[in-house]
Formats: sequence, structure tokens, C-alpha cells
Amino acid sequence: MKRSGFGIKVGTFPILVGSYSKFQLFDEAVDVVLNFMDEFELAAETDVYNYLLNVLVEENKIKLVESVYSEMGVYRRGNMEGALRVKERMLEVNCSPTNVTVNVLIHGYCKQGRVEDALEFVQEESIKGFNPDKFTFNTLVNGLCQSGHIRHALEILDVMLQEGHDPDIVTYNTLIGGLCKYGEIEEAMGVLNQMVERDCLPNTVTYNTLISTMCAKNRLEEAMELARGLTLKGLLPDVYTFNSLIRGLCKAGDHEIALQMFEEMKNNGCPPDEITYDILIDHLCFNGKLGKALVLMKEMESNGCARSTVTYNTLIDGLCKNNRIEEAEEVFDQMDLQGVSRNLVTYNTLIDGLCKNNRVDDATELIDQMIMEGLKPDKLTYNSLLTHYCRQGNIKKAADIVQTMTSNGCELDIVTYGTLVVVFARQIGHKLHVNSFRQYK
Repeated sequence: MKRSGFGIKVGTFPILVGSYSKFQLFDEAVDVVLNFMDEFELAAETDVYNYLLNVLVEENKIKLVESVYSEMGVYRRGNMEGALRVKERMLEVNCSPTNVTVNVLIHGYCKQGRVEDALEFVQEESIKGFNPDKFTFNTLVNGLCQSGHIRHALEILDVMLQEGHDPDIVTYNTLIGGLCKYGEIEEAMGVLNQMVERDCLPNTVTYNTLISTMCAKNRLEEAMELARGLTLKGLLPDVYTFNSLIRGLCKAGDHEIALQMFEEMKNNGCPPDEITYDILIDHLCFNGKLGKALVLMKEMESNGCARSTVTYNTLIDGLCKNNRIEEAEEVFDQMDLQGVSRNLVTYNTLIDGLCKNNRVDDATELIDQMIMEGLKPDKLTYNSLLTHYCRQGNIKKAADIVQTMTSNGCELDIVTYGTLVVVFARQIGHKLHVNSFRQYK
């Protein structure tokens, strides 16, 4: 309807729902309302949700109420209070909410980051006869971990066990993820051990979380040992496993071992992704291994792996820092041919490289090009030109750049002032340097 130019008013929905309800077509009413709400992007119209829910409650259509709660996600749109009013209305007409209804509301609170309200709600509902189930506990554990209340999440695990509920892979992975997020590796390993003791088999996600955190904390030996144990447990390392290890090895400066890991990854039938290549290219460029970085760049293309703006920017930066400016320009031009968009970082990197190679005219042309592409030069752009002119002792040009910066609303930073102070002190002497500095201050 929307594509044909038709619209729909919010006031139409009560008539629509009423018509379907008259003929007991409640399933159809829900389908039609949900479809219209989606098609006409009326997600914020929570009154429509509540009208539909009230009709369903009056008719004791509890399953449909639960479906509407879940599908519409009223809690995600900040209408928890409206959802709670519908629950109270259910009680008024002697329709007892099921565990699903209560769990949806608990999930809603947690989604909004209102985990304390969720816990209070569970206590209130428990007094009324609600028995928390595994879904309830998992929702609370996740909400507490997301909000940084890891200790409380562990207490919920204890309550879960005391009440005879077996934690599952979701429970344990959530807790391990929460502990790892805050660097609590020993406690995370303790949860892993408990998991195994209770015959809940860890999966690749479990180990990847631990491996990634160990690598980030420079505990590479432990991470490698954990990764080696995957196959013994009938699990295969995936691209996330290898990427974590390769990133950790690069961070530790072991690029040779990282490249060996890269080859092992391919030999084990695990194709590298864009992240794998970006990690290696960044590390190789940083360490001046540009030949290998260029080889990997070509390999990405032959393997059908997308090369992003970040990939190109990394390579351009590496080439510029190693004074291979012509090659950097070639890579810059390739971006256009490959349909990869350039951003401010791309231009600033090459402009800085050109200025350091005394090609300020080419750098100026590049600034004109970036403006034509809708990018606004920033203080880094101008500071590259300013530094060049100051090194050349061209105070007039340097002053012109500062004037351009201020005219374009570009704030002068400590680098700008520092560069000006040095050149004025050298070329003109302290007195004039102070007067000129005050002019721009």
C-alpha cells in the first residue's frame, strides 16, 4: 500500500481491530496490525499496541498477548509501563499471566538496562506465585553482566543451582563473557571448570572468549594451549580463534609466528577474512615489512576477500612512513578503481606524506580534490602544510595557512601553536615571535 502512495492513520487501527474481533478473527487481527505497523513505520505508536493487547486480554487470548509482546517488542520502544498495565488488566479479568508473559517483561526491563527493576519485578511476581525458570535466570544473568554487575550475576547462578535448575551453555557463556570483559580470567576459568564438572560441554564460543581475553592480556602461552586443546575436545578452531591468536602474536611482536599461524589457518581449511588480513597488514606496515604487506593485499583480492577503506589506509600510511610515496599514490588511485570510498584519514595520510617529501603543490591539489568529494579538511590536514612551510622558513605561507584555518572554523591545537612558536623564534626573534603569536591566540 505504501509503495502505491496510500497512507494510514493511527485512528484507523481501533476500527480495524474491532472489525476482526467482531468475527473472532484474532490471529488475523494481530497479523494485519503487525504488518501495517511495519510497512508504515509506526513503531513509536505504542497506543496502537496497547489497544490491540487490551482487546486480546478481554478475549482471554493469552498466547496472542505473549506473541504481540515478543513480536512488537513494546519494551524495546520504552513502553514497559504500558505493557505492565496490560498485565494488570489480565489479572482484573481473571486471565493469569503465564511464565512467558512475565519472562517477556523481565527481558524488557533488562533490554532497557533496568536490571534492578527486573530483579524487583521477579521478587514481586514470585510472591504472586511466579516460579522463575531457566529463561528467567539466563535473562537476569545476561542483564547483570551487561550492566557490569558480575558479582550479582554469579550470585544468581548460585540461586539457580539451589532451586534445582541446571545452567546451560547460554548461562555459562554469558558469565564467562562477562568475567572476561572485565579481565577476570581466573574466575572465568573457574566457571569453565564448573561447567565441565556439571557435564555442560563448552563450545567454540566458550573457548574463543577466553582465548581472545588471554591474548589481549598478553597471556599468549595460555591462549595457545587452550587453542591446541580444542581439537582434543572435538572442536575446530574457527576464524575468530585464529584472528585472536594472530592479533595477540602481532601485539607481542612475533610476526613470524603470526604468519605461521596464518598459513596453519589456511591449511586447516579455515579461510582468512578481512579482519585477519587487516591485522597482519597493519603489523607488517608498522614494522616496515611492506613487501609482504603488498603480497597479502593482492592475496585478498585473489581470495575474494573485500578490501576496506581501513585496509587501504593502513597500506598508504605504511608506504608514506617509509618514503615510498609514489606507491602510496598508486594504492590511493586503486581505491577509486576498486570502488572503495576514501575518507578523511586517507587524504590526511597522503597529504602528510606528500608534504614530508616536499611535494606541497600536489598536497594542495589533493585538498581541493577532497573538498570536491565532500570531505572537509581538518586541523591535521592544515598542520601538514603548516609544518612543511615552517620547515622551509616560509613564514608568509605559514601565516596564510593559519588564516585559512581560522576562516574555516578549524580550531588551532597545540601542534599548530608549537610549530609556529618554533619557526618564529628561529626566524624573527623572540619579540616578533611573541607579537605574531598573540595575533592568532
